[in-house]
Amino acid sequence: MELVLSGDREFVDAARATALLSPYSRSTAFSRISLRNKSYSLEAAQVLAEFLKTIPAGLTVADLADMIAGRPEDEALLVLEHVCESLSSHSFVEINLSDNALGEKGVRASFGVLERQANLERLYLCNNGLSAESAQVIADVLLFRGASVPTKLKTFHFYNNMSGDGGAKALATLFPSTPLLEDLRFSTTRSQREGCRVFAQALTVLSNLKRVDLSDNTFGEEGATVLAEALSKQSKLEVLNLRDASIGDDGLIAIANALVAHRVTSLRVLDVSGNDLTEESMGALAALLKTLPLLDELRIEENEIGSGGAAILAGVLHKKSVAPALTLFQSNSNELSSNGGYRLAVALATKRQLKAVEMDGNMFSDDAVAKIQAALPSGVLGSLEDNMEDDDDFDDDIADWSDEEVEAEDDKVDELADALSRVALGKLLLEHLLELLAPFQGRTTFHTISLRGKSYTHAGAAVIADYLRHIRGIKVADLADIIAGRPEDEALVVLTTISKSLVGHVLDEIDLSDNALGEKGVRACFDVLIPQTTLKHLSFCNNGISAAASAVIAQEVVLQQAGVAKSLESFHFFNNMSGHDGCLAVAAMLSGCPNLKSFRFASARAGAAASLQLALSIGQHLRHLTSLDLSDCSFDDEGAVALATAISKQTQLKVLKLRDASLGSKGAKLIVAALASAQIQLDSLDLSGNELEDQGLINMIGGGNSGRLLDSQVGLKVLRLDENEVTSKGLAVLADALHGPLPWAAALEELSLYGNEITASGAVAAAKAVADKASLKLLQLDSNMISSVGLSKLRAILDQAGKGHVLGPMDENDQDADSDDGSEADEDE
Repeated sequence: MELVLSGDREFVDAARATALLSPYSRSTAFSRISLRNKSYSLEAAQVLAEFLKTIPAGLTVADLADMIAGRPEDEALLVLEHVCESLSSHSFVEINLSDNALGEKGVRASFGVLERQANLERLYLCNNGLSAESAQVIADVLLFRGASVPTKLKTFHFYNNMSGDGGAKALATLFPSTPLLEDLRFSTTRSQREGCRVFAQALTVLSNLKRVDLSDNTFGEEGATVLAEALSKQSKLEVLNLRDASIGDDGLIAIANALVAHRVTSLRVLDVSGNDLTEESMGALAALLKTLPLLDELRIEENEIGSGGAAILAGVLHKKSVAPALTLFQSNSNELSSNGGYRLAVALATKRQLKAVEMDGNMFSDDAVAKIQAALPSGVLGSLEDNMEDDDDFDDDIADWSDEEVEAEDDKVDELADALSRVALGKLLLEHLLELLAPFQGRTTFHTISLRGKSYTHAGAAVIADYLRHIRGIKVADLADIIAGRPEDEALVVLTTISKSLVGHVLDEIDLSDNALGEKGVRACFDVLIPQTTLKHLSFCNNGISAAASAVIAQEVVLQQAGVAKSLESFHFFNNMSGHDGCLAVAAMLSGCPNLKSFRFASARAGAAASLQLALSIGQHLRHLTSLDLSDCSFDDEGAVALATAISKQTQLKVLKLRDASLGSKGAKLIVAALASAQIQLDSLDLSGNELEDQGLINMIGGGNSGRLLDSQVGLKVLRLDENEVTSKGLAVLADALHGPLPWAAALEELSLYGNEITASGAVAAAKAVADKASLKLLQLDSNMISSVGLSKLRAILDQAGKGHVLGPMDENDQDADSDDGSEADEDE
């Protein structure tokens, strides 16, 4: 029998608690109780506790999720304590404390139900606002018999908490004592590389995992490689969720190869979305797909696989024997063009159980959309409302895919197959607020306020707002990262409350970054945003802003306030989800911002068509930029021409960042030529991730018909050319140029060629070239292929010149990939 206090979400006082319990008799035996989805007063908790104490032995499941919402902290802790203490005599198999704002105090208040549970198999702690300290308390409670005594834990869910690296390390201590663990969820924890690496290493002791969710963490390449080892031991693995886990191409390759090599063939669900994956890792993924006969769902959206990557996947998915049980394929926002989308559609059409294909947010022509719809069974293809028009030539002549083509793709795949420091933020409680505000009591004038890095409750926001209403003179409002972990309704109230308290202040700067805003959130901030007739600096970074929210910012916050449009000097918009339409909205906004000096529109999922319009708008409306960051936009041939034209008009430009902007060698040459022709003197230039290859580098530095384009940059201090597939051949040209009396080389402070294909000869040549550069402070050559002998020579050259300190870390360099020892550079000397 079960005791379930069902019904709508409600506040429960003593009288209501009595009514809810009335259908049940005291001293009744129950196997399960559920008190979820209510907000209990202290008096109600006392009524519940008196009843719960009468339940005889045999209660094994306690669902105590979401039972203190809206309660003041002191009352909430007492509610937890009364209810949990009343259940302390029972031996539970399952405990769910999710959706309660626990913190360390809340965990301790729940000791009555948590402590000494020797038979516990399932524990859920999701959306609890748990810190690193809370995580350590949980680990200690679960290991109450000592780390050497195995627990019976089979399911552990820890989601949407704020435990960071410290929490990851604390919970990692559990796994040597959880040999039966089958279902693990450790997601959205703010754990960074160090914490994730330790956590992944701890997982290597397990071998019975069936479900693993590690989404929204930051593993990085090193952590993903360690994780690959752990996953290779999970022969029963059915569900693997690595969405937004920062594994990158190298991480996916390591994981896929490990699963293939150790014959982990039981996967039903695989999600590797949002990991900056490119065509480079699709061969490894394709090889893995060939070994997964039970695969039901494949999610790879929000990456950058492009049509090249799509072709690799299609080459194996086309075979009926590969993933025959597939029902869902998700590849939204993957930079697919018409050909890539169509190849995938034709390949997926062979899956008889297919129910849904999602490919929105890509770049398909109208003809391609029609062909894709025709290729797939009726009702299978999802919405394409965010599709961006593709101008590339569309070739639909692949319907009769030959066996030779498929086998050729298979051979490539088989060849490849063989072959954390952010501080955890606790919910800001009232007593902490009073402590934080205490030093400022009596002061009524402030130039700057910063509320960032805290997670404010509704009550906490009210205290802050009451204080802010009495102060004057505010010019800078830093409201970044103030609602982390708050439920949406509460987060909107917090934003509204604090924004209203700032009404009347004529601000120079507003920063709303790192808040999950969306359109509702932007509107919740209207009181601080509107009116601001002399605003100079506005930042919306890492806000999850959609196209609709972008339009609100552009049209209602900026353009409808003539003063803002004219006074605005910096607008930063980074890591949002605004896509094509959002980019167009911001592009249109620029017409009203003639005095903009610093413009950042990066990592906003803008495709080629929208990026072109953005470049055209910059060229038409802006003339005073000193800093421009358009990283992760997509400037194809036409876009690169428009961008070069726009840049040539920014004669005061000092910082130019075009990382991962799809320029290619020709586009990069256009940009540098525009700088030279307009006599623009940069301090910093970043062209990383643009597939420049050797020719692109030679185009910029080596002369030829265009001359030595970088010679005009006499004040250049920072040059970043990371991840461009540059080899030692290209670097040799750069080294030769650095040897000469180049004006720009004299001022250079940082030269970065991280993540290229440079071997020892190129590295040694570069070391000799920079050894006499007095200004150089950093030479970054990590993640290349420099042999151990070459690395020793590189360091010796720099040490001899007194420049040993300028070489950056070489932790990710592949010393085993290079047979070149640098002797070629010695001979060239």
